[in-house]
Amino acid sequence: MLPAKSVLPGEAISNQIGASKTYFQKILRKLADSDLIASVPGKKGGFKLKKTPSEIRINDIFLAIEGQQALYYSNNVLGELVHKKDKEACVLSDLMERAETSWITVLKSETISSLFTELHKEKEWQD
Repeated sequence: MLPAKSVLPGEAISNQIGASKTYFQKILRKLADSDLIASVPGKKGGFKLKKTPSEIRINDIFLAIEGQQALYYSNNVLGELVHKKDKEACVLSDLMERAETSWITVLKSETISSLFTELHKEKEWQD
């Protein structure tokens, strides 16, 4: 929501959200490495979005911070409990795969802009 050429220092952002400055700097670095934000060096430097808020999907942010790994990994406990082979005991794995697909679909459907709009509506409702 900054003017076009403005930036925010990482410290100001971490203070605003109440995050550890050190930890937040690591997150900012991941976001910059993923080309979601630009890092502007110097005394008056800081960070700014590289795209508009409506172009940045929440899934993009999640992937930048958490990486591409699956949320669930089966170690076949269910199969061992019911004495079945992997193929016969994949019910839980299938369920978790569907859940992960749903999770990703939701994250892809929301943007920074849509969340901001939703938060703004909530604030108006509370006011």
